[in-house]
Amino acid sequence: MPAVGPTLSIPETSAAHLHCAPDASLTDPRVHDTVIAAAHGIAERTGVTIREIAVTAPTELTVTVAGAKLVAVGLVAELRRDTDRWHRARTGRPLWTGPDREEAW
Repeated sequence: MPAVGPTLSIPETSAAHLHCAPDASLTDPRVHDTVIAAAHGIAERTGVTIREIAVTAPTELTVTVAGAKLVAVGLVAELRRDTDRWHRARTGRPLWTGPDREEAW
């Protein structure tokens, strides 16, 4: 029996991006390695397959995953939250651009 109604098409891969705050950079080896390790740890815990992690500029990170855009955005949101907390504890400054969640509430 044929399916009724529209079918959901999920792309094979999707990407999401993060941009560093003005005083931060992914060229610092410790920052770079921590962010990459954190991304892989989140993916392993959540069952997401990372296809690629690319530093596309000294201040930009692109994470490509197997699955829908929502999967990529969810992984990057958790990556942003975890690594920003780590970077603030280490330097007192944010790692990523965007609203400060504590100040936003």
